[in-house]
Amino acid sequence: IRRATVIGLGRAGGEISAETLEAAIATDVVEEIVGAAAIAIGKMRAPSARQVLMDQVDRQSWYSDVIRHSALLGLAELEDESLGPIFKRFVDGSFLHIVREVAIKAWVRSAPQHSDLPKELRKLAYDPDAEIRSLALTSLGSLHHAEDIEFLREYAKSAVDPSLQEEANSAMESIVGFVTEQ
Repeated sequence: IRRATVIGLGRAGGEISAETLEAAIATDVVEEIVGAAAIAIGKMRAPSARQVLMDQVDRQSWYSDVIRHSALLGLAELEDESLGPIFKRFVDGSFLHIVREVAIKAWVRSAPQHSDLPKELRKLAYDPDAEIRSLALTSLGSLHHAEDIEFLREYAKSAVDPSLQEEANSAMESIVGFVTEQ
């Protein structure tokens, strides 16, 4: 019931809802409630959302980094280009897969023009985690940078995993299609 209430407050919007969500984030001991409130305050784009969520990205969770994960999801909702360096920080292999995945998606969504993004995605294409590799290739294609065509071509040729070959080729085709239209 409390989780549904937090989600409802986010949908309702308004100053009182934002204040109530902030209080839930700051004081609730149930991480799933904190997480739902973090996402809700981001979705409603409350004036305080950025600072409230930034305060949560380093907060410890007892269970599967749910608070950090949710704070990053909430920050992604703000679609703020200046958050690129924050998202970059969490793609590192020292973080849980779920945190890394949401950080990559949030970075691509919020700051697709961030100068470090293509370089980091090319690096992540060789990550030990196959799902991160796949996401990096797909994300690289979504940026539509012509300079990534050759990287993706070479990656597809050298990849041992057929699904990653397919991902690289698909990303390359996406870029070629976009560049051709321009």
